[in-house]
Amino acid sequence: MAISVVQTAAWVNSAWTGTFGVNVTAGNTVFLAASGYNTTSVTISSSAPTFGGGSVSGAAKILEQAYPYDGAATDYGAVWMLPNVAGGSASFGLTMTNSQAITAVGIMAWEVSGLGTGPVTDQSVSADGASTAVSSGATGAIASAPEFVIGFGVQDATVTTIPGAPWASTSVNPGTNNNSFTGYQIATSSGGTYTYSATATVTAKWAAGTVTVATTPAVAYSMRMMP
Repeated sequence: MAISVVQTAAWVNSAWTGTFGVNVTAGNTVFLAASGYNTTSVTISSSAPTFGGGSVSGAAKILEQAYPYDGAATDYGAVWMLPNVAGGSASFGLTMTNSQAITAVGIMAWEVSGLGTGPVTDQSVSADGASTAVSSGATGAIASAPEFVIGFGVQDATVTTIPGAPWASTSVNPGTNNNSFTGYQIATSSGGTYTYSATATVTAKWAAGTVTVATTPAVAYSMRMMP
């Protein structure tokens, strides 16, 4: 079965809960990319993702990166995977700890079909720094195809040109500073590597990451002749 993005949703102003336009189909996978920011010396984290107001069996944080507090601020980004959801609801969310309530951070969500009941992480990479080049670095070569690939970037107070094609990217706060942005693409052949990168106008703190997700592994069966 082909991998396809069914619908997307973005919620800003430090909102880490939201709703899709229509109810999610049972058996599909929901991905949540969340960003956070704080100007004090804290550790930002995310936890307890929900769908339809409840927890999801098998939900996992598949990517996380922060720029540690440097006397001025800390930036944070994470990607959660909620596989094989029950459907019948459009609401989603997670708990973000120690992020300030500012307009530059929030959550991006995708409903994805075609990954099966037990999708698995294949490759991931993340990085942080202080420069005009915002980049996750390259993943290792993916082992299968198709795969769903997600990238995120969180950067500090400067306009950024967010990644373009083949990435389908969205800024959490478009038209202002593009402080938080995410994107996806669908890998159609194995062996490729993936990098999520953007360009800032001035040197600034940032965190970025890329993760690839493969479909449910096939189960191998064997037959034995009965005596």
